[in-house]
Amino acid sequence: MTRDLFESGERRRLDIPDAEIHYFSHLELGAPPQEILRELIEQTPWRAEVINLWGKQYRQPRLVAWYGDAGARYTYSGLSLEPLPSDSPICALASKRSPARHSTACC
Repeated sequence: MTRDLFESGERRRLDIPDAEIHYFSHLELGAPPQEILRELIEQTPWRAEVINLWGKQYRQPRLVAWYGDAGARYTYSGLSLEPLPSDSPICALASKRSPARHSTACC
């Protein structure tokens, strides 16, 4: 018998081999999901980066915004990203998800 993941808002541990994943079907975030999504899209400083791949430069096919602990530089394909400050809407949203979070990072 398969359990319904959406039957309650409580934390549920998913039975996945070699993983510890907890699923929350509902987290109270203080605003309707559509409002939160609109705010994140409008207020996040999205960037279109250029990466090096096999000696050529290409524009990434997506927008990026790198958040993390201070000094948590992320580097790939010749691109180095410094984390954005933690006073952003996405970090404010991440702080509301406690007790679900285990990380000390903003996001």
